[in-house]
Amino acid sequence: MPQQVLQIPGFFFDPVKKRYFKVDTTSTLSHQYTDTNIKAQEEEQARKKKRLTQEQRTTMSFPKIYYDHLDVSNRLNFRKRTQAEKTIRRHLFDTIKVTNSIQTPSSVQLKSVNSFGTNNFIVSDLVNIHLYAGGHNDSNTCPESNPKLMLSRYDKNTSLLRSFDTFESSPLVIRTWLGSFDEPSEVEISSFTTDGELVGSKEIFSPRDSFNKSLYNTSTENLIICCNKSLKLYNMRDSTINSESVQFKGDALTIDNKDQFVHYVGFRNGDVRIWDLRSSQSKLISPFESSQVRSVINLKKAGEYGVICSSIGSNIKLLDLRMDKSPVRRSYRSNKNVYNVFGENMEMITDSEFFVQSKNLIEVFNVSDEEPMKVITEFEREGEPISFAKWMENYKSLYTLSNSGIQCYNSLK
Repeated sequence: MPQQVLQIPGFFFDPVKKRYFKVDTTSTLSHQYTDTNIKAQEEEQARKKKRLTQEQRTTMSFPKIYYDHLDVSNRLNFRKRTQAEKTIRRHLFDTIKVTNSIQTPSSVQLKSVNSFGTNNFIVSDLVNIHLYAGGHNDSNTCPESNPKLMLSRYDKNTSLLRSFDTFESSPLVIRTWLGSFDEPSEVEISSFTTDGELVGSKEIFSPRDSFNKSLYNTSTENLIICCNKSLKLYNMRDSTINSESVQFKGDALTIDNKDQFVHYVGFRNGDVRIWDLRSSQSKLISPFESSQVRSVINLKKAGEYGVICSSIGSNIKLLDLRMDKSPVRRSYRSNKNVYNVFGENMEMITDSEFFVQSKNLIEVFNVSDEEPMKVITEFEREGEPISFAKWMENYKSLYTLSNSGIQCYNSLK
């Protein structure tokens, strides 16, 4: 309990010397005992004590990891969780560099790459599929330089490979070709063992229709093919592979599914349709004004009601499909400049991130931000166009294809 000091008019009690001093207003030292100066001295003493405590803390020899942890903790405490996650992801994308390269013969024009199994990846040119073992790059180990030939074709010269898909829960590999004047459009469904041995394959041909893209649902075993003026639905459980055709006005270029029944379809005339397999009805969404119609060349589901659609030029938009009027929720500031409906690739990295790849750049976006998180323009060989890009291995590694071969990008940890 603090000692009570008796206040005597005209006298000041010094707590240090523990004695009373008479306050003489004519004395030159009388200002020392005014209430203002006494309060200022007490505040200065408190500041000195605080500085001393801080100096003692800073002189303590903690390891560097402690200060790193303290810095991260401070950042997390003063930011929302989503903001902190964005900062961490942005750092990972900022440090992405080429960690492995595989040279391929100049005569081989690689078209697409995808994961296969737990530790491998496969690449496809116009006709052949090759398996590369040891695809993981966390330890910077290079995959085998001599790939295994899984499947070879000799009847494709002028067709265009539009999609090359693999599935975690299924041994299937599906390729889709857009035909030409002397070659039919085709979807090839092949089944392989985990070692890359061919088990069997089926082909769907059409000399009249243009196969722009295909989508396979592993739970229902339905295969949907985007064609000019229609969507063709095949049930792969049926050995005869009979199709159901759904007619639409317009050329269907791209498709993605919300669930096993509801699908989103993008058209050359700029329309987006919501199509439900359980009914013949579809909902029309027009993200562009009539004066600026653009072909929807890529389309991906983003959340429960969102769809990201990319079109000719530099247009990338996030649509809210609940809105009949003004469905555009966000327009992204992209530097891409695409004038070919087959000139880019767009895929989701996570539920909140996606990337767009064209010949000269790769842009990574967060769904909630208009500006890109990362723009990759410095490739291993300057001026060499990128033919395809794919995020694989649980979205930790970026694979790109070019005329010189395969490049793998990883974040430097």
